[in-house]
Amino acid sequence: MKAYFRQHPLVFTIFVLGSSRLAGFGIIQIILIANPNLSLKEDLGWALQLLYMLMAFLLVYGFGQQKDAGISLPPDKKEWLFWIPPLVFPIFIIFSFGVEAPASTWRLVMLLLAAFGVAANEELIFRGLFLKSFLHKGIYPAIFIPALIFGLIHLPNVFFGTDLSFAIFQTCWAFLGGIALGAMRLRNQSILPVIVFHFLVDSMEYLSTGEIGIHITHFSYPILISFIGLNLLFMSYAFILLNRKQNIRRGVLNGRYQTN
Repeated sequence: MKAYFRQHPLVFTIFVLGSSRLAGFGIIQIILIANPNLSLKEDLGWALQLLYMLMAFLLVYGFGQQKDAGISLPPDKKEWLFWIPPLVFPIFIIFSFGVEAPASTWRLVMLLLAAFGVAANEELIFRGLFLKSFLHKGIYPAIFIPALIFGLIHLPNVFFGTDLSFAIFQTCWAFLGGIALGAMRLRNQSILPVIVFHFLVDSMEYLSTGEIGIHITHFSYPILISFIGLNLLFMSYAFILLNRKQNIRRGVLNGRYQTN
């Protein structure tokens, strides 16, 4: 099975995505049956995200795919410095929305755990496994195809209570941001800096709104459009950095590039 999954990375990606969702959601349903007083959205949303993440990482390590998924430190510590300019994202969120004081310390912990679970899980799946699945087709398919899928999976949030305008804008900036994150992941040769950045952005978003992922609040269009603009700048910045590292491009074209 390990050999098969290594030869068919897209099949392995779908396997990890589906299995982690089924296992995580199944565990949560058992908890809800055992304690009907609990609510998925209010009480267990954070736990669901952590379960998705844990199951996905367990499968990746269990099948020996951690290197292909980019679970390793960047080969050069200086790669972390390239993430300083993108920190404008969490700063922008703080200045735009402020930070809502959680009702309790436990609520604060829940929001941070949810942000970490979402960030680690999504980056493992999209910038780790999906990117590796399409890398044989070249740099741009490996970056753009996972980013498109990443953007589209945010659109159905509207059916779970998200404000319509926010869902549309979120889909757009998830696509653009996904392109940037894919380019940065190739540049860094690791998903770890991408996970840290994603966590910082999501944690500021959750602390600003007091909500985990699904936002019912209507945000002003200037703020939403500004966030699109930031993602366009981030995308340009990421491609400039990637193009400056010519050994990655040559390695991919020659079929020798490893994503770790």
